[in-house]
Amino acid sequence: KIFEYPTMDELAAQLNFVLSHFGLRSVIGLGVGAGGNVLARFALGHPDKVEALCLINVVSTQAGWIEWGYQKLNARYLKSKGMTQGVLDYLMWHHFGKGRLKKGTMT
Repeated sequence: KIFEYPTMDELAAQLNFVLSHFGLRSVIGLGVGAGGNVLARFALGHPDKVEALCLINVVSTQAGWIEWGYQKLNARYLKSKGMTQGVLDYLMWHHFGKGRLKKGTMT
């Protein structure tokens, strides 16, 4: 059988098993990107098990080909050359969005 990646709803449902495995009655969730989406779905379905959420850059759609290419290119740069200005600009764009920060700056 060919592996099929679970849906966001299936990932959220699996959190019940994680909480049960560790004997947790409730959690404070921190999610970035798709992880934030999964945590939001879990919280909506199980509000009694979530004390609070901190969601960062929550996404509800797949990345497009351009973002996929940027990610692969910058991962390669990060491995071979370290934290270059281009990699830093990509990470800032990825997490904070286009036009939020001046190119080449942290402010």
